[in-house]
Amino acid sequence: QSFGEVRDGSSMRPPSCTPLAKDTVFRLRELLKHQVSIISSLEMARLAVRHTDPELSSAMQQTFLEARDLFQHAANLVLHYAQVARQVSQTILPDLQLAVEEQEP
Repeated sequence: QSFGEVRDGSSMRPPSCTPLAKDTVFRLRELLKHQVSIISSLEMARLAVRHTDPELSSAMQQTFLEARDLFQHAANLVLHYAQVARQVSQTILPDLQLAVEEQEP
């Protein structure tokens, strides 16, 4: 499983159909880039000190794993929110629009 994929193997990229959605995708990609940078930096630092300070290296490894798990959890949440938003826009909003057009409560 690569970092940009969620546990089920699907991409965490939401659909882009409006300018706002495209802007959101851009921000999510920027967030992903920063997350990858943080994880890469932690791993490089851990490798740099693994022989000189094994205790620090071990602590850095634990931080690396925790960060990776938290970033994965955040990606899963974003995917879930995107799915819920898609369901709302495809099922509930059309019903609301019809109710407004027919002036129903």
